[in-house]
Amino acid sequence: MVMFILVFSILMAFSNIITLVNQNSIWAMIWSVANFVAFLGVVFGLSKNVEDYLIPAIVLCPIAVTIGCINVIVNFVTLSIFG
Repeated sequence: MVMFILVFSILMAFSNIITLVNQNSIWAMIWSVANFVAFLGVVFGLSKNVEDYLIPAIVLCPIAVTIGCINVIVNFVTLSIFG
């Protein structure tokens, strides 16, 4: 499962590089890298039993949910269903 999430995150980051570079793809690339680094911190923190490495994921998770909800509302209002 961990390998699937790592591979999926890397594929998402590369797909953002391949697409046309605009403000949305730059933001998506930054967000993908931030989530990838936070996930690596969680994996390392759980394996070494260091709780300090879990803090970035604890901070990023509510932010990701909030941004996702805002994105859904904006896409629904502007009728851009697929982003």
